[in-house]
Amino acid sequence: MIEETGINMSAHAEQLKTGLSTLFLLLLIPVAIALFFIIRFIYKNTIGEMMKTTLLEDYKKEAEGFEKSGKYVSAANIYESKLKDPKKAAGLYEKGGDYRKAAGLYDLLGESSKAKEMYEKDGNIENSAQVSMREGNYEDAAKLYDKAGKNSTQRSLWKEREEGLQP
Repeated sequence: MIEETGINMSAHAEQLKTGLSTLFLLLLIPVAIALFFIIRFIYKNTIGEMMKTTLLEDYKKEAEGFEKSGKYVSAANIYESKLKDPKKAAGLYEKGGDYRKAAGLYDLLGESSKAKEMYEKDGNIENSAQVSMREGNYEDAAKLYDKAGKNSTQRSLWKEREEGLQP
């Protein structure tokens, strides 16, 4: 009888052990989930907050890196397309020697004298003359067209237009 009880106790102890293991696992799952969310909350409000940057900040940092390393045109591309800062981009294009792009941006910004200067540095005298025309400086436009080698008919048309506008 003692032997039967020992076997029954062993089987009963085994069932109890299995039951406790199952209960332990069932309780461990929600505790692990809660612990995950607590750790995530703490991380987001401490270290995660310090490391958080915006996309614009990242672009600005990248552009500044290009500028510091002397890659002005690459920096200007970022300022123009990603950061939407045409004034800074125009200055960097000028510094990097891309006078055509600098001229276009200065023209867009309404900075006629800088646009004319950049067009001339780029060798595009005709566009420089067009800027003079838009500004109403027909004499300068005629001189620039002369410099560009435009035909005399076009120069005479500009002179007639200028004379017609003067009182």
